Amino acid sequence: MVSRTSTILFRSIGQSIDLFVDWKMLARLYVVDKNLQTNEVFVASGHDHPALYRTWLQSDDFVWIAGAPPSSLVLKCLLSIIAMAATCVC
Repeated sequence: MVSRTSTILFRSIGQSIDLFVDWKMLARLYVVDKNLQTNEVFVASGHDHPALYRTWLQSDDFVWIAGAPPSSLVLKCLLSIIAMAATCVC
């Protein structure tokens, strides 16, 4: 399902969105992707939908706190990024 919204910057990947029609909640949907250029949010039903999972992670501006950073870094880990989530194991 695709939705156009004026609040795209406030939607996070994995965030739940409740779909209401006539004040009745029809479904709980989850943001799986968004396109800032077209102002579209892509959602899927189910908290365990495959589109919510990724096999890669890209990050910039690392802050290394223990000595000098390695020249190359490859991590194999399980990671959950959720607001207020428990610490993850990597």
